[in-house]
Amino acid sequence: MDAFPGENVALSLIQSGTTSKQRETSLETGLEQLERSTAEMLVWLQKLLAYVNQVLKQPELPADSSMGRRMMDVVTTAASYMSEDKLDSLVKNSLRDYMMFAYLANLTKTQLTLQERLIEL
Repeated sequence: MDAFPGENVALSLIQSGTTSKQRETSLETGLEQLERSTAEMLVWLQKLLAYVNQVLKQPELPADSSMGRRMMDVVTTAASYMSEDKLDSLVKNSLRDYMMFAYLANLTKTQLTLQERLIEL
């Protein structure tokens, strides 16, 4: 399906809700998105490597234009992303932000529980 990147994200989010029983879905965090994208890219790289090896063993195989497009997508995606240092910094900062957010959420939850117990007394 051809769509703009933003539309693609929205459509895949909507489609992810069709597989759950309650038809619910939630947005992924930055780290989850990065993990999913990396996993998808690795799967496609493995498929492409298997295809290239097969073509090298049997050069008479017909060309597969969809594999060529996927190769181009992987190469342009990998080339357009940040450098390794910037990506590493982004992941570390995101992790720190998440840890701070989780800490503050737990602190708030603890304070609310404590307040409820004090009110009950």
